[in-house]
Amino acid sequence: MEGAFEASLRASACRDLGLKIGVRFTMTQDNAHDLPELLKLVEDEGIDRFYFSHLNYAGRGNKNRKDDAQHQLTRWAMDLLFDTCWEYQQRGLEKEFTTGNNDADGVYFLHWVRRRFPDSAAHVEAKLRQWGGNSSGVNVANIDNLGNVHPDTMWWHHTLGSVKTRPFSEIWPIPRMP
Repeated sequence: MEGAFEASLRASACRDLGLKIGVRFTMTQDNAHDLPELLKLVEDEGIDRFYFSHLNYAGRGNKNRKDDAQHQLTRWAMDLLFDTCWEYQQRGLEKEFTTGNNDADGVYFLHWVRRRFPDSAAHVEAKLRQWGGNSSGVNVANIDNLGNVHPDTMWWHHTLGSVKTRPFSEIWPIPRMP
């Protein structure tokens, strides 16, 4: 849409009213080169939050599967995000960074910490273990538009049952406390 980028920058008016503003970026081979400038924009415009999303093959993302970023490109992006986040921290800039759609980011972060701050690696590993990883099929469920229950929004190819034929509580039993 013509002018959409410029219009989105006017969201800074929301920040001026005390609301947090953010940028969401889904990286592909075709737009990865934009990441450094986008991170600079986050700083220059005083944007509070940056959400980096790996390409999700569900829905519209499935059409873009051939454009997904490859292994080395993804590592480059993660290193850039971690380095930028650390740089901001060192300069006292308070920003929120989030990555999504790839639970391996946590493990890759641990490797980054081991290279840069080996004395902190045990603490980071303990936090990752405490987090427990992906919650698909445990704490996250998805009921699609047809009533089919899936472990999460990425697992539409695996159906656990349908709420049209069985109660959700039978498909997704919730453990009872003693």
